[in-house]
Amino acid sequence: PSNHPLRVGYSPSLPAIRDAIAESDLTIAIGTELSVTDFDFFLLNEPLKFQKLIRIDIDPYQVSVNAEADCELLGDSGHWLAELTQDGFDRNGAQRTSRIRESASQSHHVDDQMEQFLSTIQQSTDVLVGDSTQPTYYATWLCEPDEVRQYFHSATGFGTLGFAIPASIGAKLANRSQRVTCLIGDGGSSFTAPEIQTATQLGLAIPFVIWNSSGYAEIEKAVVAETSETWFESPHPPSFDLLAEAYGADYSNPRELQSLTGVLSTAHANDRPTIVEVLQDDFVDVDRLVNWFR
Repeated sequence: PSNHPLRVGYSPSLPAIRDAIAESDLTIAIGTELSVTDFDFFLLNEPLKFQKLIRIDIDPYQVSVNAEADCELLGDSGHWLAELTQDGFDRNGAQRTSRIRESASQSHHVDDQMEQFLSTIQQSTDVLVGDSTQPTYYATWLCEPDEVRQYFHSATGFGTLGFAIPASIGAKLANRSQRVTCLIGDGGSSFTAPEIQTATQLGLAIPFVIWNSSGYAEIEKAVVAETSETWFESPHPPSFDLLAEAYGADYSNPRELQSLTGVLSTAHANDRPTIVEVLQDDFVDVDRLVNWFR
């Protein structure tokens, strides 16, 4: 949980946490394949370094993927953790944890304006569903839910644009009592926007928060990092207010965090979906945001 003194948080892709792993005399990796999308988000092509590594996994294949362990423990993690801690040894890692968190928080990949935006959404949400959009990339280390199944996204791996709209509908149908919020970019929303009509037809109170950066901003950052030539033109976003009207949904365009809080609260209490258009320039200083493809 977020208030635990041993919780580092953030992402193991951040340099400070990769360094902390490399400096540790022992690392125990539990139920993780140490995947590139988790541990090398910035595509450095640098493998994780370990002094000593113990891996615990119930899958005999995953226990040896991406990194060779000094010791592999195959089976249920609950069993192995009980075995490893039965001697009741006392360690105080709170001070080291605090130092690592502080170092990670100073990374140029951590943006306080984006953190405030994501925190505002989290405070009004039980389940957040993210698409491949700039806030969701930041959320991979700034959005830290306290419980399982509170946040999922498609920002790593194949990065399927448009995933969040139908996925949030599925999450809401699975548990209508939960406040489900969709976070998607204007570019990604063009892939599956007609599914908002499905949410209207089913009477689902989902706020579809559309981060409007006027095109494929993340793709453009990647292109700029590789070449000075612009070989594609981003699509112009539609008029989302008219789109909401066409799909029988409500529409709102909050311009600051306090208004966003009120809009989300109203949307979750509604009997139909709400398209919530947030303009990028209203919430962050774009010039401060990092191009992590460089």
